[in-house]
Amino acid sequence: MMMVTSNPRPRKLFAALLWITVSLLILTLLLGSPSSTSKSLGASGRDVSIQYVGATTGALTEHPVKRLVREAEVKFEAQIARQSKSFDEATSVYYQRYQRSPPPGFGLWYKYALRHHSLIVDDFDIINEYLAPFWGLSGVEVKSRLDNVRKTGAAICHCRSSKGQLSSGCACLGHGILNLFKDTDISSNLPDFDILVNALDEPRVLPRGVGHPIAPHTSVGDEISDWIDSSHLPIWDDITAGCGSSTSVDKVGSLSADLETWTTNFGFLDDRSKALDLCRHPEYSHMHGIWMSPTSFKTTASIVPILSPAVLSTMGDVPFPAAAYTNPTFILYDGIEDLHWKEKTAGLYWAGSTTGGFQKADNDDWKQYHRQRFVSLANGLESKSHAYLRRLGDGAEWQQYSTRALNNSLYNVRFTDVIQFADTTTNIAIRAHFSIRDREPKGEAFKYTLTFDLDGNGHSGRFYRLLNSRSLPLKQTAFREWHDERLQQWQHYIPISLGMEELPEVVRYLTEEEEGREIAALLAEKGRQWSLKALRPVDQAIYIYRLMLELSRLQDPNRPAS
Repeated sequence: MMMVTSNPRPRKLFAALLWITVSLLILTLLLGSPSSTSKSLGASGRDVSIQYVGATTGALTEHPVKRLVREAEVKFEAQIARQSKSFDEATSVYYQRYQRSPPPGFGLWYKYALRHHSLIVDDFDIINEYLAPFWGLSGVEVKSRLDNVRKTGAAICHCRSSKGQLSSGCACLGHGILNLFKDTDISSNLPDFDILVNALDEPRVLPRGVGHPIAPHTSVGDEISDWIDSSHLPIWDDITAGCGSSTSVDKVGSLSADLETWTTNFGFLDDRSKALDLCRHPEYSHMHGIWMSPTSFKTTASIVPILSPAVLSTMGDVPFPAAAYTNPTFILYDGIEDLHWKEKTAGLYWAGSTTGGFQKADNDDWKQYHRQRFVSLANGLESKSHAYLRRLGDGAEWQQYSTRALNNSLYNVRFTDVIQFADTTTNIAIRAHFSIRDREPKGEAFKYTLTFDLDGNGHSGRFYRLLNSRSLPLKQTAFREWHDERLQQWQHYIPISLGMEELPEVVRYLTEEEEGREIAALLAEKGRQWSLKALRPVDQAIYIYRLMLELSRLQDPNRPAS
């Protein structure tokens, strides 16, 4: 009789498969799957659903903020290292960059910058960029356009230099700058020139027609000098009319490949220039008060050099340091009211008014202005999902999840006044939507590890004061400014996108994660030290001095168009 023995292999295979199945099930429960949800109590005590995205292509073992900070440090150190160490080197660098010799008086400018220990000697590309269109005009044409606009434009200051003397119109440069310009090293060496300075918060030069925003150089006879008042009107279509259908569209800045997944989901900003390029971001059209309903927007299509403190990417104003930056009302930093880092509350602070756009109650568009969206987000006034990152242990990959929960204890954000509204009905509607609170001393912001800065009608006058402090500024803006080349985001401040999708995770990481808190403390001190060395009133005077030399050369009646 033949005996049949069982084969042990199927049983072993079954056991192995069972073990793998159970392990995968446990792992799924721990980490979550793309379709898994769970319930938790939010800050308000309500049940909030958590949607786990789980591991995706591009998952990281290093938090995106940490990596962006590390990469920014390398960029900044390289920038400082490459600054010219001698006049001959500075002259050579100038020629290599712009393919022309420096303007007359460049040597005296260099001596002044050296005497005042300017850490930036070569990086003034923003001046060259915004003055580039005027090289296609002769000196006579540039002067003619300046005279024409000066006679017809409202809220335009006419600053004239003649034999080293500055006219009364130069007061729009700021009294702090004028006091510095009394230095004989500047006053005795200033060339003759005429400068137009914008006295409004909003930029003024909006080229129209073929070639916009870098418009073609028309002759004097073809010059457009009419002023258009678009105050209180939507202007997005006007300011993006010259973008063209061929303009590439981005949702985030250009980042290394393995960060693309996370930056797409969170909006972390890396390339500042691309982030501010309105032509790349049609989704911005309902995110900022200046183009939804500007409080004031009086523009000329004439290609003329008007100095403005804040400039949109599609406009032609020339950036210069805002007078507010040398006004003690805005910049005065008093260390007595500040706290050392360890004494600060881990959280984000902002308080201010509803400036930034003209508000009308006949629609709810004002709820989408930049300041209103920020206050709404920080106070949980709108039910929306927020994206976060988490990891289940040291060395584990960061996993993405979304939830409607927002830790309100990390935010002290409020409006303290309602301004720029159409009528009493609008005022009542805004106050009913937001909880308007009493003003607090300016030093209140310094009780928190994180401060927030965002645009008003134009630039924010409080930015330098926040940089000078021992807190870390988070900065959101739609504008380009004179300091863009010398301030390194992720090194001196944290950039926040207009959409603010990344804000909840940035605040959480910098306040709740140990490595995030360490990074925040480090950057707060780096930003403080650098701003005290590179954003001084004298640094602003050095920039304006160099800008004056360039503008004087452009107005030379003997200079032909090139």
